[in-house]
Amino acid sequence: MTEPTSPTTDTSQTQGGERAIPPVAHTKKQTTRVWSAYILPLVAIAITAWAGFAQWQKQGLSIEITFPHAHGLQPGNPLRYRGVLAGEVQRVTLKHDLTGVKATVRLFPGNDKLA
Repeated sequence: MTEPTSPTTDTSQTQGGERAIPPVAHTKKQTTRVWSAYILPLVAIAITAWAGFAQWQKQGLSIEITFPHAHGLQPGNPLRYRGVLAGEVQRVTLKHDLTGVKATVRLFPGNDKLA
């Protein structure tokens, strides 16, 4: 009777009389690349921040002008200085003491010296 053989002492032979070599699996240590999952969101955040900053820079200075009355003054009206368009009225509100109105005006870029 033959004894069972272990995989390391396998004596099986192929048809040609040569010994069969069992296949050997070569493994590689798998490295996790978790950092690569953060690249796309970080790039998106950087682009959004850059676009927001660029838009913020394009806006001019915001100033408040007080008038005794607001006849015809509305948000969206242009602000002209010596006939040149210098800004736009953003908001018109009553003063706290009710003695007049306060207009918030956004000056166009380059007209900051008018403030």
